[in-house]
Amino acid sequence: MLQIPTNSKAKVKDDPFLNLGVKVLGEASGTAQFYDRDTDPSMAKEGMKGFQEYMVNPDRIDKILERVEKVRQRIFK
Repeated sequence: MLQIPTNSKAKVKDDPFLNLGVKVLGEASGTAQFYDRDTDPSMAKEGMKGFQEYMVNPDRIDKILERVEKVRQRIFK
C-alpha cells in the first residue's frame, strides 16, 4: 500500500499519484484531520459538541472555548 508519509521530510516512493499528492499538500495553505476520530473519545465528544453549538450560536464562542479548554486540561494532563 502506498501512502503519503506524515513527515514532510520523509522520502516518497516514485509514484505519480504520490508525487502529485505531496505537491498538492505542499502548496496547501492548511490541512485538517478527522478531529473526532484522532483524539481521545471524551475530548472528541466535547469538541464536537462545541463545534455544533458554535454553528448555531457563534456569539457564544468564548464560553464554548472555555468549556472545551477545561475538558482538554482534564484529559491531557
